[in-house]
Amino acid sequence: MDFRTASEKLDSGQTNQEEITNQILNLPCIYGIFKDQSKIFCLEVNNKQTNGEITVALLYSNLKIAVEATSSFKIPNNWYVAQWSDIEEALKACSELSIDAVAFDSIPQEDTLSGLVIDKDSLKELIWLSHSTH
Repeated sequence: MDFRTASEKLDSGQTNQEEITNQILNLPCIYGIFKDQSKIFCLEVNNKQTNGEITVALLYSNLKIAVEATSSFKIPNNWYVAQWSDIEEALKACSELSIDAVAFDSIPQEDTLSGLVIDKDSLKELIWLSHSTH
């Protein structure tokens, strides 16, 4: 599943939270944009609901979208796209970061991000679900 339109599909009733959760947990891998061995690309974004800044880690469901994101965000050459083959490990690694949310397949569109944004509490729930499915 391409998560760039997931929020709109949820809002319009074309999908539900359970389907989105299943899609994430059944991904063959997750991609991230990294610098050095452990610094994942995160953004400081304005949360329109609270009108405050939040830190969001960016993850991608496939390599094509991750590469598109590197161009859209103008990622420097010393950053690279890396793959996690263990979904639970990817989610755990992100939960240990000092972030407020994780975004799947986010690409900038003017002053907003497309994609599915998952807050830290929902991320913990996803980790629990991924652990219980193994």
